[in-house]
Amino acid sequence: MLQNIMNRRQLKKMIRYRLVYPALSLLPYVPAYALVSKLDNIMFEEMQASGYAYGDQLKQFLPQLGMASEMLPEYVRLQSRLRSRGELDAIWPHRWGRRHPGFAKMFAARDFVRQLKEQGTGVIIVMTHYGRPVALSHALAELGLQHGLLTQTFDPKLIALDREEMLFRTRGMENLLNVIGGPWFTLQTYMQPLYTALKSGQWVIIMCDLFEPKPKSRLEIPFLGGQFLAPNGIVRLARKTGARLVYGVGKEDLTGRVHVDVKPLPADPEAGVAAAFAELEKDICEYPWQWHHWAVMREAWQPGHVVAANVR
Repeated sequence: MLQNIMNRRQLKKMIRYRLVYPALSLLPYVPAYALVSKLDNIMFEEMQASGYAYGDQLKQFLPQLGMASEMLPEYVRLQSRLRSRGELDAIWPHRWGRRHPGFAKMFAARDFVRQLKEQGTGVIIVMTHYGRPVALSHALAELGLQHGLLTQTFDPKLIALDREEMLFRTRGMENLLNVIGGPWFTLQTYMQPLYTALKSGQWVIIMCDLFEPKPKSRLEIPFLGGQFLAPNGIVRLARKTGARLVYGVGKEDLTGRVHVDVKPLPADPEAGVAAAFAELEKDICEYPWQWHHWAVMREAWQPGHVVAANVR
C-alpha cells in the first residue's frame, strides 16, 4: 500500500517536471503563470506527505510574528503556490525584460547597482531562500550585469533529491546560466576560481540561510529572537578577496508580481552578514510564507539572543 502511494507521488512529480512545466514554458508569461498557480493543490499534497516540516516550524514562530496560528493552513497554501511559480521560474527560457509583466517594480536600486558595477570591485550578492530568487538574476541580466552563482553540487549523496528533482534542477541551472552569463561555482569543487573571480571584479550570488553544524565554521547570527547557526564562508571570502557585500531579494506582492531589490550592507563582512539576516527578518515579517527554509530552523535556530555574530 505504501509503495503504491509512493509510486503515485513519483508519477505526479514526473508529469509535472517532464510535461507540465515544459509545456507551460512555451506559453506567454501571463497565461503560463496563471495556470501554474493551479498546481498549488499538488504541491500542497506533497507538503502534507512530507510531514508538514515547513508548516510545523512556521507555526512555532507565528505568535512571535504577531500572526494568528489559525492562518497556518492559508500560509502553507500560499507557500505551495509560490513554489509552483518558483519552479516554473527555474526553467523559464526567456529573459525577463524591463517591461516584463512579472515585475511589479523593476529595481528601485538600479542606480546603486550601476555605480557598484562602475567601481569594478568584486561583489557578493548575499541572498536567502525567500520569495522568487531567480527573478533577481533576470533583473541583473537586464541591466547587463553578468554574475555567477555558488551552490551545492546537485548530488543525491549530498542533498535529498530523487531522480526527477535532479534532472529538473540541472535543467533549471542550465537555463539560468544562459540568462546570467556568469560562472557556476560549487562548494564541492576547488574554490580558487571563485576567489580569483571575486578579486577580478565578478559578482557572485551566495545564499546565507543555511545550517552549519560545525562550531568552528559558523556564525551565530541574531534572528527571530534567537540565533541562526549559519556558515562563515561569506565572511572568509569577503575578507580574503576584498569583495563588497550587498543584500539581494526577489519577492512577490499579494498579486503574485515580483519586486526585486539590491541593498547595501555594512563594509565589515561579519556585520554585513548579520545585516542580511536582519533584512530577511523584515521580509519574513511582511510575508512569512515566502521563506522556503522554515524547516531548517529545527537544526539551525537556537533560542536566546547573542550580542554579535560569532566568527571563529
